Amino acid sequence: MSEKNVEEEYAGTIDRMHVRKEMVKTLITSFLICGGFFGMAFILLREENAPSWGFTILYIGITGIFVLLNMLVYLYEMLFWKSFTYRISSQYIRIHSGVFTKSKTTIPFSRIQNINIAQGVFDRIFGLHTVKIETAGKSAGQQQGGPIKPEGYIPGVRDPSRLTEIIDLLVHKYTQTKVDAGIGDYIFQDTNVAFDEFIAYILSKMLEGDQLKTRVKELRESQGLSQAQLADALGVSRQTVNYLERGKYVPSLTLAMKIAKFFKIPIEQIFELEEESES
Repeated sequence: MSEKNVEEEYAGTIDRMHVRKEMVKTLITSFLICGGFFGMAFILLREENAPSWGFTILYIGITGIFVLLNMLVYLYEMLFWKSFTYRISSQYIRIHSGVFTKSKTTIPFSRIQNINIAQGVFDRIFGLHTVKIETAGKSAGQQQGGPIKPEGYIPGVRDPSRLTEIIDLLVHKYTQTKVDAGIGDYIFQDTNVAFDEFIAYILSKMLEGDQLKTRVKELRESQGLSQAQLADALGVSRQTVNYLERGKYVPSLTLAMKIAKFFKIPIEQIFELEEESES
């Protein structure tokens, strides 16, 4: 499966049938609770030889509580359904949820350890699934007594097959990237030498930046964006944007093309080598 248009293809909400499922569960639970309370109160009133109007008040009161409780749950579940959205980009999955307290969970694919598809009794009745995305950080929190609920939790999914297929594809990209034969053997032949080569490469890239003129800051400010906002749009850190604007870092071709695409102008109108401008 291609990664093209992943973000646009998977930006949506959970299935509305999730509301019905939760309401059926609530109706059954509240009926049992209210029925049990009514039964106990009925027995106590009979033992006390309460008048008939006492039983009427008890019936009306229990019924009112039952109706009010289910109305409140229905309202809550409707708001939950409308507020729950998820979006998949090429680097992470982001989940927005919450009725009273809004939350935004961003999960990089490099941290995902497992994807679990659960389907309980009520899920099977309504043809729904629950996607649970387990991450390294969340697993550690559970071992220390943290919450059991996984970091990535998407209930009410009608067909999870394509969703999980895309997540698997992107997880594989960030955790099992293939390297051309020969190059990988050389890089990982000695870990100490590999680290030295890595540092030397970073320093050389930063020194090259002294020869680079850039309009990234000018273009960013012209659109009223902060460094953090531009970094989020490009999928990099704010520090990277800061280095780019100061001409302290030469971007890769991929990043340069992303910047050009974002500002909708050619690359050569954003970056220019000092030696070229003086010739």
